Amino acid sequence: MAVFSIIIPVYNVEKEIRDCLDSIKNQTFQDFEVLCVDDRGSDSSIDIVKEYVNADSRFKILTHEKNSGVSAARNTGLDAATGDNIMFVDSDDWLDLNALEVLNNKLNKTKCEIVMFNNYNVKPDGSKKLQDEDKEGDRTIKINDDELTLFVGVCWNRVYRKSLLDRLKVRFPVGLIVEDSDFTFKVCSQVDSVLIIDEPLYFYRIQREGSYTTADNVQERIVDELEVLKNTYRYARDNGYDKKYRKYFLHLIGTTARKIVSITHRRRYIIQQIHDLLIEMKFPEDFKEFESKLLTFWMGK
Repeated sequence: MAVFSIIIPVYNVEKEIRDCLDSIKNQTFQDFEVLCVDDRGSDSSIDIVKEYVNADSRFKILTHEKNSGVSAARNTGLDAATGDNIMFVDSDDWLDLNALEVLNNKLNKTKCEIVMFNNYNVKPDGSKKLQDEDKEGDRTIKINDDELTLFVGVCWNRVYRKSLLDRLKVRFPVGLIVEDSDFTFKVCSQVDSVLIIDEPLYFYRIQREGSYTTADNVQERIVDELEVLKNTYRYARDNGYDKKYRKYFLHLIGTTARKIVSITHRRRYIIQQIHDLLIEMKFPEDFKEFESKLLTFWMGK
């Protein structure tokens, strides 16, 4: 059994996949397994992965019958992982060469079930910038209604103890663009605290301009964000802690609603979904007048 299981969805990344796999192969800490999930792309990505598999038994390929998306690929990896700790790495990104060594040391010194780390955002021209430039040192943050937003987001800037994921049995929702937020909420909302460290251990390759900037994709993303919002609220309610994170959900409703200003397609649908969710949450009666005025503004009447 390895100390780390590293899950990598692979789909049409023949230009970047070697950087990703080399960064893992050359780690200063070598006790890991790499689960590369073949999501049936059309380029030579998986042929490149096979070179690593043939040369190193720690690299493995898990193959989908058809293209199923990043969520399904990560779920396939989770189902097969055997390591003590789980990491997700996107196949066009890469790790700092001492990432696993740093994380192993931190995990051995903390009881936290999640350790979050800093990252570099890398532009197409190769320039990079720290995601978080504030140096605060290692700190353990208690999870509460005010702090939860710090931990809901991408899934790759942290390591998870496998025992936590096994206990919660959480998986990524298939078919949504913002799958990370669903997964990270369901996991982080059920832990007491998270260890945050300053070290930038991950290099995130910023996508080419235009990847998610067309009007249709922006609107689709907002619809998916709303779906995740509903899913996570109901998950919290069904597990008995919706009131604990009430402020968090109301904040997200407001954030989602403000984005409606920039779209036209499905605007009324989104507003109606927000309205229905507020009712489902039993939004306080004394806010009804405020709610009515706000909805009127959002609808542009």
